[in-house]
Amino acid sequence: MSPRDLRGASASDPFVRPVPGILAGMVALGTALFAPLLPLGMAPLFIAGAVLAGGTVLWRLRRLPPLDRGLLLPLLLFWLAGGLSIAWTPVPIDGLAQTITFAYEFVPGILLIALTAGLDPERRQRIERWLLIGIAVGLAVYAVEVLADQPLYSLGKLGDATHLGRIRALNRPAVILAMLVWPAALLLHRRGFVRTAWLLPAGYFLLTLATPSASAVAGVAAGLVVLALALWSPGAARAVIGTVLVAGFAFGVPIAHGLHRVGVAEMEELPWSFRHRVRIWQYAADRVAENPLFGWGLDASRSFPAEGMDGLPLHPHNLFLQSLLELGVVGSALLLWFLLVLLDRTRRLGAAQPYALAAFASALVIANFAYGAWQTWWICSLLLTVFLLVLVAAGGAGSAGGVSAGAPDSRGPRP
Repeated sequence: MSPRDLRGASASDPFVRPVPGILAGMVALGTALFAPLLPLGMAPLFIAGAVLAGGTVLWRLRRLPPLDRGLLLPLLLFWLAGGLSIAWTPVPIDGLAQTITFAYEFVPGILLIALTAGLDPERRQRIERWLLIGIAVGLAVYAVEVLADQPLYSLGKLGDATHLGRIRALNRPAVILAMLVWPAALLLHRRGFVRTAWLLPAGYFLLTLATPSASAVAGVAAGLVVLALALWSPGAARAVIGTVLVAGFAFGVPIAHGLHRVGVAEMEELPWSFRHRVRIWQYAADRVAENPLFGWGLDASRSFPAEGMDGLPLHPHNLFLQSLLELGVVGSALLLWFLLVLLDRTRRLGAAQPYALAAFASALVIANFAYGAWQTWWICSLLLTVFLLVLVAAGGAGSAGGVSAGAPDSRGPRP
């Protein structure tokens, strides 16, 4: 879908005010304020922005934009599988709530991403400017929090901040910013600041070393490795990520058993958080074996009690195991199908592929070590990242300032 397609669908420009302002405000607030300081607010911010901006455009167009049916089919089937699992999940109300949450996350998000191609260059550049300003402010604010003992968090808590609260206040922003640095780096690269484009995620990686978030460290590191590979060959990078996806779903359970069997959970030289995860993964793997085909039901992870180091503290801290535990082989196969199609769709971003693949790698690593797979603030942060990648890629399609990826399939983006 080209900008001409959308603008020609209505007698007047569907992207009239306040749509560009809503999108620019969403990007500015998300990157500069919510990401570093109010991470749980990423969900209402993105959903409100997507509903207001996307809804206004749809109302003026009077029709849906062309949608990628090949991508939506597995996502819809996965959503239906989760909805059906309410019949056997231990706490049906939790499964129902999560099914509804999926709907109000993905429906406005997907429509907004599909409509992005209709933005004209001037409005796109306005949003891009706020992306650069916002990410610069957000990283600066987060750096102050990390390096100066969280003065803003302590001020908000009136000096009564707990140790656990301090850690959480650094960990969530760490993984959100680990995603948002990639569209910002792509924009810098597209505008000709190639070294700065590399320095942005590399510098952020160094900052994460001073945080308690090992997941953010690993995620950005994986992204940098994939970026280097994808700049040489996007196809090779896609093959590596695809292999990890298939292997994760196929061998996640035996790997969890193997790590526990060799005593990783007892190795004192390893960080406590990783040793704890190994025990969580072992527990989850045992429960997967009890209902392997259809799982325990959507959001059932919350129903397993956590007593000390045993049980699940709300979720397995692992995308592969959580999917297998809750939706079994059937639901996990649908999720794998969706992720592989999404990975393949990075081809459509043309010269922007390396940064999209780097973001994909970062998200995959973080999702398998950090938070619950279905947490709303995390999914909305991912959707915002996809929106920004598509936005920036569309602005660079066919321009001399595009990223040189060395790829034979450097077509323009097609949401």
